[in-house]
Amino acid sequence: MKIKNLFLICLFIFSINIGYSNNNFYFKKIEFSGLNKISQKEALGYLTFHTNEFVSKKEIQNSIQQLLLSNKFETVDFFQSHKKITFKVKENPFISKINILGHFSIDLSLIQDFLNSSGIQENTFLSNHKKMFFKNKILEYYTSILKDNSKVIFKILNKKNNIQDLTIKILEGNDLDIKKIKILGNSQISSDRVMSFFSSYNRSKFLKKFINYKYNYQDFQNDLKSLYHFYNNAGYVNFNIINTKLNYLNKKKDISIIMTINEGCQCTLSDVIIKEDYPTLFKPLEFTSLFKINELYHIDDLMNFKKNIEKKLFKNGYIFSEIEIVPYIDNFHKKVKFVINIHKNEQFLVNEILFKGNVLTEKKYLIKKMLQKEKAIVNADFLNKDLKYLKETEYFDNIEVEFKAACNKKYHFIDLIYNVKEKKSNICNFGIGYNNQNKLNFNLQLLKKHFLKTGNVLSFGVSQYFNKHSFNFFYINPYFTKKNFIFSTNFFLELMEPNLNIYSNDSKKFQENYINKIYLSIKNILNLNRMYSKYHQFNYGGESSISIPFLNNDLYKINFGYTHHEFSDLIKNSYKNILICKNNFNKVLNKKFISERNSFYIDNSVNFNTINDTFFPYLGHDTTFSLRSLFFNKKSNKNYYKFIFDSKQYFPVKYTNNKVVFLFRSYFGFDFLNKNDMYYENYDNFYAERNNTIRGYLSENIGAKIFYLDKKKIDPYKFKKNNFSDLNKNNNNSYNDYIGGNIISITNLELISSIPYFKNEYLKNFRISTFLDFGSVWIQNKFFKNSPSIFVYSNPNKIFSSCGLSLKWKSPFGLLSFSYAFPLSYNDKNDIEKFQISFGR
Repeated sequence: MKIKNLFLICLFIFSINIGYSNNNFYFKKIEFSGLNKISQKEALGYLTFHTNEFVSKKEIQNSIQQLLLSNKFETVDFFQSHKKITFKVKENPFISKINILGHFSIDLSLIQDFLNSSGIQENTFLSNHKKMFFKNKILEYYTSILKDNSKVIFKILNKKNNIQDLTIKILEGNDLDIKKIKILGNSQISSDRVMSFFSSYNRSKFLKKFINYKYNYQDFQNDLKSLYHFYNNAGYVNFNIINTKLNYLNKKKDISIIMTINEGCQCTLSDVIIKEDYPTLFKPLEFTSLFKINELYHIDDLMNFKKNIEKKLFKNGYIFSEIEIVPYIDNFHKKVKFVINIHKNEQFLVNEILFKGNVLTEKKYLIKKMLQKEKAIVNADFLNKDLKYLKETEYFDNIEVEFKAACNKKYHFIDLIYNVKEKKSNICNFGIGYNNQNKLNFNLQLLKKHFLKTGNVLSFGVSQYFNKHSFNFFYINPYFTKKNFIFSTNFFLELMEPNLNIYSNDSKKFQENYINKIYLSIKNILNLNRMYSKYHQFNYGGESSISIPFLNNDLYKINFGYTHHEFSDLIKNSYKNILICKNNFNKVLNKKFISERNSFYIDNSVNFNTINDTFFPYLGHDTTFSLRSLFFNKKSNKNYYKFIFDSKQYFPVKYTNNKVVFLFRSYFGFDFLNKNDMYYENYDNFYAERNNTIRGYLSENIGAKIFYLDKKKIDPYKFKKNNFSDLNKNNNNSYNDYIGGNIISITNLELISSIPYFKNEYLKNFRISTFLDFGSVWIQNKFFKNSPSIFVYSNPNKIFSSCGLSLKWKSPFGLLSFSYAFPLSYNDKNDIEKFQISFGR
């Protein structure tokens, strides 16, 4: 019996061992196939078993699960042979670089937060779980801003050894149109008054249809800000939005919003208390004049108060300070008290000013004009002015300011870093046009910025305009002295062809011979030998100036110059000689009408500038007073002075969703003569110029003119005064010359606006405007009291004026203005140029 029991026990133990061996595996070797970026040793670390031990199927499955949870493997399989187990794996992509495309309505910083929270980063593995988490975050955000059918697309560019680049393309979808807004909970303010703040929603249906406009989430958020501002500026310190319910319409293409608000009660301001860390900067009553105690609370007063505190803190080097505003509301008495807690942290000094990205210009030249100095306390005013100065140099496309803090014994120091992106230093501008006087004009400018890495500028230009060839060389050194003096010099040469035949405008022949006229114009430009004809007038000279800054952005400038002028002194000759035949004009002009003047001049000017932006200002003025003294050679005692006043004043009309500004510009100039009997000389007159003119007219054609008759068609001896109006209309029988004057007055009135309704980042570089221009150039001189009526001059009834539309574009090579004008006043058809392009205006 005992033997039987022993046999049964042995059989039971044997059966257990058999069962155990059938459900467990014994491996002497473990291998991985498919590894690229991950080592064999790292992969073994995720397994829950080792070699030379029995392993169950459950342990193998647990090991596979651990491999997948590491987010480094996309798939894991295994197979076994004899005493070896092999894991066949496919690694997830190892991301070396991440590119984001298509994000227009979401900040890149928010996308980066979503990437970090989902674990998608450079030099990590990208799993499907990470992609789904990030995708859901993005789609949730676009749903919250009411965008429909948004998509996220992942594209992977395979390189080698599983090192890949990831491109995330975001398709934002369409804005959902908010069809209806309903407000609940308002008892103090009427529903009509509340709804008036949703200005975009309240636009007419016709206007929305005309401009294909949808009232979207961003419009709704902007209007909510206006609503908050209204309530908080009317004393409702407890105002808040309880909830916003969205109802989807038309298969989720449109929505309606039901918004419930809590107005709270109107509170008067009882007190403002400042609590400050040691040492103290603020006196108990400082800035409190900004508040109106015992009157309704206004959030604007509180925000202005906070800005003044921040400004003073920053000015004294406390750049990482915290300002906490705590309201204490007495609902029973309907009063509110504010406690301002100021935590100043540490005072900082500038250790070093650094520039990153400045290959073309060296730091030592850039910091010469900067107000913030090294080893000095950080000053917010100086930093803002320095940043404005760097932008106005036009050396950079982009400037970002960075603070890098460091501790040094008693004080805290920071490195002030300007990360800049430089503009191109070599610039070539070329323009060509054809005017209604049948002539080609062109200009070419070659410009070198950052000359020898000093910030200096070299420029050479050549141009032709009607009968004038111009050559110009210009040099400017903005760092002439340590006190920020600016030195500049330029030289010019002009070759004038006084043959009035070039002004002839036989419109009938021109219409019959377009191509031939253009061909002859190009031939004249290219025929350089023609420029040295004995009939040419040569004007040349040079000028040097020193500009001295003072106060804030104001500038005093003194110029010294010399000029040599050869001019057509037509008016000194008799009436008989004015009425000359066009066929022998060159010969007569060469013998009798050419005069020369060598002059030296000193020009003093003062510029006062408070405008807030170089390209598109909306506030401030830019005013220049200039007085030029001209001195001639000993043979002529006709010295005189020229005064010029030029002022642009900008008045903001609207500055909310789109900027609207009114521009008033006045340009006025006249000569002071020291000889009352001085005859008129037309070599240094005032002329309207491209950037200071009446749009709609050829710039140099504004003002007085002389008519020359063709003797073959009109007998000058039979010509009568009362025939002048007919002569002016019949250009086939006469030719004219525009001679400028000694008085100029031009006024420009302009209403300028950013592009409304369209929200595009690129459109920020454009402005549209409507304008009214008027003015003229006059001659006041003793000679013209008895001048013949054939000479056209100061007639107040014939002031040049025009109105029209303009488009301004902040282009990569400067400000461009396009205008289309409608002339309003009397004019010769040769004066008209309705469409114009100008630089810098």
